[in-house]
Amino acid sequence: MKIETELNEQWNIGSGDGGFIAMNIGVSAMFRTVDKIIHYLIKNENIEPPFLKPEELAEKIYPYLNPVINFIKSLDSEGRTKLRRLFGSGATEKVVWEFLHAINIEFINFNPEGLEQWIKDTSGVFNSKSHELGHGKIESLIDTFIKFKLKKEFGEKFWWIEGVPKEIQKKCANSKIEEGSTEPEENFLNTIHYWTIIQKQWKFLGEFFTPPGLENSKKADRISWLQDFNQIRKKYSHPQRENVTEEEYQSLEKIYSWLPQKMEII
Repeated sequence: MKIETELNEQWNIGSGDGGFIAMNIGVSAMFRTVDKIIHYLIKNENIEPPFLKPEELAEKIYPYLNPVINFIKSLDSEGRTKLRRLFGSGATEKVVWEFLHAINIEFINFNPEGLEQWIKDTSGVFNSKSHELGHGKIESLIDTFIKFKLKKEFGEKFWWIEGVPKEIQKKCANSKIEEGSTEPEENFLNTIHYWTIIQKQWKFLGEFFTPPGLENSKKADRISWLQDFNQIRKKYSHPQRENVTEEEYQSLEKIYSWLPQKMEII
C-alpha cells in the first residue's frame, strides 16, 4: 500500500511508457527487497514477524523502504528505461542490488552479504584497467598472432582470400563501407571473427589458443574463453552501458597469464 501511495503516478502507469514499479520486474524486486529488510530486522532488531500484527511489521519495514521509494522517484526517464529493459535470469537481481544500495546509503549498518562487492563491481574502477589489459594487450596480441600465422600459411598475397572465411570477409567489407573508411578490410576483424577463424584453421591455430590443462578437451571447450572474453570486451569498450566487474578483470589477468607464452613465436 505504501509503494502504491508514494509512487501513485508511476503505479497507475503500470507497464506503460514511464512506468516501472508496477511491472513484473519492479514488483519482484520490491518483494525480494522487503524480504532482505525483514531478515535484517530479525537479526539486528530481534523482531519476530510471526508474533507481530501486519501493521506492526509494516511500521518496522517502512523506514527502510523510504530510501528505495526516493531512489525510484529520483530516476529520470533514461534511468527508468534502463531498469525496465533489463531481461534474463539476473534482471530482477540487478534491480534488487540498486534498491539495497539505496538503503545502505541511509542506513550504513544495512549491509547484506554481497552488497559491498556489488558496489565495487558497479563503481567502474575496473573499466580502465580492463581496457588497458584487454584492448591494449590481449586484443592486440590475438590480432598480430593470427595475421602472422595466416600470412605464414597462405602467403602475404593470399592470406586474406584463402585464410579468412568468406562470411567474415563480407562482414568486414560491409563494416568498411558503412563507416566510409579507407582502411584495409583486415582492420575490421574483431574477437568473434577470430573465434571463427581459429575454428576454420584449427590445424595450425588451435594449439596456440588452448588454455593450459584443456589440451585434451573438445575444440569448443578449448576456445570458449574467447566468447567470454568478447563479453568483457563489450563492457570495457562501452562502459557507459555496463561496468566490468572485479571477477571479469581477474579473468583477463588469467588469460594474459598464459596467452603470451603460447605466442612466443612472434
